[in-house]
Amino acid sequence: MNEAGKSGVERLRVLYVEEGLSHPARNLLPLLASSVDYYLVTAERDREFAEHYSMPIYAFPSPQFPVQRAWTIRRLAARVLRETKVDLIHSHSGTDFLLPRTNVPVVTHVHGSWQADWRRAWRTAGPAKKMRHLVGYLHYVVPESISIRRATHIVTVSEAVKQEVIQLYGIPPERVTVVPNAVPEYVHNIGCAKRPEDPPRLVYVGRLHPSRGIAEFAAAFARAPDLKVEFLVLGDGPAREFLHSLACRDPRIRLLGALPHEEVLRWLERTNIFVFPTYYEGFGLALLEAMATGHACIVRDIPVMEEVLGREAGILCNSVQAMVEAVADLVSNPEKRFEMQRRAKIRARGFSWQKSAHILMDVYNKIAGDSLGPAKKRPRIALFLPSLSVGGVERVMLNLAAGFSKYSVSVDLVLAKAEGEYMRHIPTGVRVVDLHASRVLRSLFPLAKYLKIERPEALISAKDYANIVAIGAKLLARTSTQVIVSVHTTLSRHVKHAATFKERKVMPFLARQLYPCATKVVAVSNGVADDLAHFLKLPRDHLKVIYNPVVAEEIFALAQQPVNHPWFKPNSAKVILSIGRLTKAKDYSTLIEAFAKVRQQRDVRLAILGDGEERPSLEGLVRRLGLENDVWLPGFVNPPYPYLARASVFVLSSIWEGFPTVIVEALAFGVPVVSTDCPSGPREILDNGRFGELVPVGDVEALADAILRALDVPHDPERLKRRAKQFSVDNAVTEYLKLLGLHGSGLEN
Repeated sequence: MNEAGKSGVERLRVLYVEEGLSHPARNLLPLLASSVDYYLVTAERDREFAEHYSMPIYAFPSPQFPVQRAWTIRRLAARVLRETKVDLIHSHSGTDFLLPRTNVPVVTHVHGSWQADWRRAWRTAGPAKKMRHLVGYLHYVVPESISIRRATHIVTVSEAVKQEVIQLYGIPPERVTVVPNAVPEYVHNIGCAKRPEDPPRLVYVGRLHPSRGIAEFAAAFARAPDLKVEFLVLGDGPAREFLHSLACRDPRIRLLGALPHEEVLRWLERTNIFVFPTYYEGFGLALLEAMATGHACIVRDIPVMEEVLGREAGILCNSVQAMVEAVADLVSNPEKRFEMQRRAKIRARGFSWQKSAHILMDVYNKIAGDSLGPAKKRPRIALFLPSLSVGGVERVMLNLAAGFSKYSVSVDLVLAKAEGEYMRHIPTGVRVVDLHASRVLRSLFPLAKYLKIERPEALISAKDYANIVAIGAKLLARTSTQVIVSVHTTLSRHVKHAATFKERKVMPFLARQLYPCATKVVAVSNGVADDLAHFLKLPRDHLKVIYNPVVAEEIFALAQQPVNHPWFKPNSAKVILSIGRLTKAKDYSTLIEAFAKVRQQRDVRLAILGDGEERPSLEGLVRRLGLENDVWLPGFVNPPYPYLARASVFVLSSIWEGFPTVIVEALAFGVPVVSTDCPSGPREILDNGRFGELVPVGDVEALADAILRALDVPHDPERLKRRAKQFSVDNAVTEYLKLLGLHGSGLEN
């Protein structure tokens, strides 16, 4: 029995059927594995994947003839259904048409409608090809029709495919849910170094099939000899011979064939214009990868292209000739091309596997109905935040949510407004509650309503106004919910440097009146606790110090993602790294000035990952110091861990903090740390300087000297890693459960 079963909590059991695990399956299934027990019926080549994620696999050899494969799938699925009580079947259209009849609900995944594609091909086929299309109808359309009509619920990869399923098969809209495809996070980090001055390079990725329109586009491209741009074609298929003949006559066209996915990504890193002249597409995963890797995209104007690319982030054309003209325009206009690259990359960020996993999990729970049984009796813990915009506090609360979800606890992430860059990183199994408030103070009554209806065991909040709203909502709702407010900054310093009257006077007044009404006030460091006791006059026994949950196993896996910036390649110059929002509190001007002194003595580089209102002044300072080639300000980078793991020194130059989690993350990777001795947190984390350099705030000379020492003096990475383990997610979650009186009550997973 799995661990969840031991604690009396039933996990969802899903029979997953596919001819061979697709790209979406390989990304979605691991994300859902924390809440779902999968039993795989798939091809033998997927055994390594199944064993890696400890999923039972019932494999069949591949390739097989379609009918033979269908009967094999039927036999293996029947075996699973005999041996295991599953809650639902997740299959793919055309694969499951011979599945045994059962009362178990079936979710059918549709990547694209064979019938819609077949109808288009039939209308344009000549008499000689119609017989071949009739065979295709029997092989593909009939099985798809059986699959879709017997399904309890249908999942499609795009709104365009959903509408086709509804129109072609008469399926009610409420029985169809869109679960979009996405790309892994590391793909978004490819192409970050592209610039407007890069020479234009054109690329197509996909099957070389008549329905993709690539042969027509290549012919139109060949008829434009004045277009001075290289055209790379990656793929294989029936149109290969025609394209090969074109490439022999036109040196601009390079036919590279079908390549492994890693090699495709390397080519996408070196190109900047992507063409996709397809007549039909279910979603366009190749297009999304091109967007994520920073391409100006030119596509045929079909419904799904507008859904994925949009009209602001690319060019939609009605003909291949119009596409060639659009290519010529982008080749001659590098600024326009680069702006389109930037927009496409931003739009690609809107698609994430985490978000799709949440949608799919909702479908599972909806279809499985009451099969979770005892799971409904779990105690519920709610975490309240204004939003999931980029920030250390938001990352900490997501770590807490992930930590709680590993116990037999239902976790709600309650947001004043469900928006922000970190929305794609919500842990699987965590329910998002959107209060739809334009500002956090306006979420008071919606939050009180939530507390009255859901009655969670505890509400844990973070950030000043969210804390005030959490306490106010508890008083309005009059429930027994424990309210824990957490403070992540040195409040007196924050108020002292505040720019508005509301921050300087109103917020401290409300905090003094309401914080004593909280069940407990959690400070993220002893320095923060001392400041709260003095500034808000809180009794020390009303305060509890719980260090932030920083070190999670996921960060080490994320650090393995490739880094494509040349500074982080082997044998390059050492890189000094800092991570944080570009604000006055972080005092990056002092860091840049200190780096200028270090650069005079060492061949080093400085990278500051983050964005904020101070960017223009910092970029101006870099120019005045002549450091344009030595300082990199890429903006927000997610995840930052591949860069942090490869840094030579990490520097924190802040004027004040609460608990700088990024110092702990640097220690977790064994990276030497230099930090200002600001209130509060660095001195506690670094144990009075035993695990890193501490320098006075704003002292350029002292900071430069400390960086030089960190670069030159050998250090023991394992010693730093051992220190970081004291700030693990498990430790923080255990402390919170003890505080709530839930630890040791049978909740351990």
